[in-house]
Amino acid sequence: MQSGPQRSSSNMIWIGLALVGILVLCCCGGAGAYFFMARGGSSFANVPSPDPIPTSQPGPSMPPIPDSAGSGPSVPEAPPQSLTVTMTVDTATGVPGLSQGSTCIFPIVHYNDRGDLACQAHATCAGVALYGDSETNGFFPCQFSASPAMVSGADDGTTAADQDPSFVINSTASTIVIADDSTGHHGAFSVTGHVSVR
Repeated sequence: MQSGPQRSSSNMIWIGLALVGILVLCCCGGAGAYFFMARGGSSFANVPSPDPIPTSQPGPSMPPIPDSAGSGPSVPEAPPQSLTVTMTVDTATGVPGLSQGSTCIFPIVHYNDRGDLACQAHATCAGVALYGDSETNGFFPCQFSASPAMVSGADDGTTAADQDPSFVINSTASTIVIADDSTGHHGAFSVTGHVSVR
């Protein structure tokens, strides 16, 4: 029978045509791709790229979280307060130029951070520093009020006992006594008087 060989040759023709078509498509596709690349790409090349997605902006800054171990903001120490003492001399011995009726004006300062020795006096009369002759001495324990004005306290020891004269004041009773022994800077002296404070 002759039909068999005819079908085989017919199939071979169709297969050959299919291969040629595939080859043509490959060649044309490659040439097209080359042409496309040479022209700088498709019309999509001129489409602007989308704007970048903005990143999130930082929000308002938050106040720092306080340290749980802290005690909050510190409270500043109250400033020193002072009173002006006016002393009128009743008796005076051992201080040249000082006699009954002499008037001396000096400050007493109260410090909040000095514990027991909270007051400091710089008592100068007739040019003589009777008590508190420097910034580092003249301290004594006291009761102090700026309003109403009041101060009382005492440094009972003289120079032999504590390296400075004694100083006793009571503005409520209006009394003051300043004295020292012979070992003091000015030698032995004693001054008594009455005082007012403001």
